[in-house]
Amino acid sequence: MATGGDPRQRRRDMIARNIRAMLGEADRSAYWLARQIGVSDQQMSGYLNARHEPGPKRLQQIADVLGCTLGDLYRENAAAA
Repeated sequence: MATGGDPRQRRRDMIARNIRAMLGEADRSAYWLARQIGVSDQQMSGYLNARHEPGPKRLQQIADVLGCTLGDLYRENAAAA
C-alpha cells in the first residue's frame, strides 16, 4: 500500500486496514463480505487493497455487516486496538 502525502490514499489505506482487521477478528473472508454487501470479488479486492474507496452507502453497509460504526472504519488505530 502506498504511503506519503496523498490524503485520499492514506484514507483508503486506513479503511482497508480496518476492514481486513475486522474480517480477521470475525473469522470471515473477503468473499463473504462481498456477498453480504452485493459487490463483485474484484470490487472487494479494490477496497481491501486500497485501490478504491467505498462510497458512503457502501461504507455503511460494510459497517452494518461487520457490526461496527463508520467511525471504527476511519479510526487510525482500529486495527491495532
